[in-house]
Amino acid sequence: MADPEYNSPPNWPVPPEGWTPPEGWQPDPAWGPAPEGWEFWTQAGGATGGRPNRNAWGRTAVIAAISVAILAIFPLVGGADNLAEVIGSFAGRALVAFLITAVWAFFSRKPWGWGRYVLTFVAITVLLAAIGNAGNA
Repeated sequence: MADPEYNSPPNWPVPPEGWTPPEGWQPDPAWGPAPEGWEFWTQAGGATGGRPNRNAWGRTAVIAAISVAILAIFPLVGGADNLAEVIGSFAGRALVAFLITAVWAFFSRKPWGWGRYVLTFVAITVLLAAIGNAGNA
């Protein structure tokens, strides 16, 4: 069985390779708290196969589904003439953003918190919308 490795929370600075906290060490309060339930020690090469974000597909799917549902409300309330087209464009961008975000997180070597998933997904979605609307100006 491999020795446990220190697993720094995603909102804390990345420590040097192989670093372990010395006895009595305390994190800088400016870094904020670790996510609820965070595991500070993991087994190297354990069941995750070295993938700290093995749940990237599920987490990103949840974010994509919620965002499409929320964004679909606006044209519905606004009485859009082409509701299916508007929702389809949201869903299309969400699908591409889902794939990019999930692949990026899945192959990342550092664990991602929910905030990073949301921020990455939203940034990619906004970028895709800007690119899509660039020709309409």
